[in-house]
Amino acid sequence: MDYHKEMNEVMISVCLPTYNRALLLRRAIASILSQTFTDFELIVVDDGSTDNTKEIVDSFRDARIRYIRHETNKGLMASRNTVLRYARGKYLAFQDSDDWWDKKKLEEEVTILEKAPPTVGAVYSRMEKRYHGGEIALFPPEGMITAGNMLTSFLQGDYIVTLQALLMRRACLETIGVFDERFRAFGDAEFAIRLAAHYKFLYNPHLRVHLEVQSDSISRNKRERLAAREYILTKHRNLFQQHPRALRAWTIALFRAYARQGDWIRALRYAGIYSMSLL
Repeated sequence: MDYHKEMNEVMISVCLPTYNRALLLRRAIASILSQTFTDFELIVVDDGSTDNTKEIVDSFRDARIRYIRHETNKGLMASRNTVLRYARGKYLAFQDSDDWWDKKKLEEEVTILEKAPPTVGAVYSRMEKRYHGGEIALFPPEGMITAGNMLTSFLQGDYIVTLQALLMRRACLETIGVFDERFRAFGDAEFAIRLAAHYKFLYNPHLRVHLEVQSDSISRNKRERLAAREYILTKHRNLFQQHPRALRAWTIALFRAYARQGDWIRALRYAGIYSMSLL
């Protein structure tokens, strides 16, 4: 895919996939359109919704919005890739229909990334995550590494960066590729691992991103999460072998997950990998 086939007509392409989230979508779009930085396009990919998603999008009469519809539901990673095919911006920002931004997010992140050397692929802002039960957590937590080479942290499963908090150079896609559509969960985390394997990160310490985990979120599906964890380990085995501490953290998590399920064949398989990593 040629990511330079069009002139950069805008500074930022904001990627917003959505599926049957009409009740929440208005808040997400409004938070994007209210940004103090205005040189962006907003690409909304409707992943086969059966509610009034299109009506919500059409109610915002803003020329910066581009609406694309999948006739059938293809999944989150496929929707993100649809956005990437149409994106024209120098930078990419990602939003979900459940979440919202503070108005200075893009302005602050563009300022930081414009001054950064090409070895820096992305910048991210501090975020809060609101869980279905009412719990609120801030990311990154105190004491975590927040900038520079983030690969070890990501491999260890420290998900201190989500795509909604990120602004990245579109040119990075030439090196790392697009989203892996085989993932039903953790596809964003796997994408971040590939980004961190080649580029450094910078951190905006201001709280600018608000995430809300819905009761039917795919991220809450334990079966999908477990399958995704296994696939990440398989796909990036070479990276994990270069970071033994991360390999041990990943395999012990898989061992415990399968042990809780009573699947001792798989549990012992990961116990063996863990033991080998200690040698």
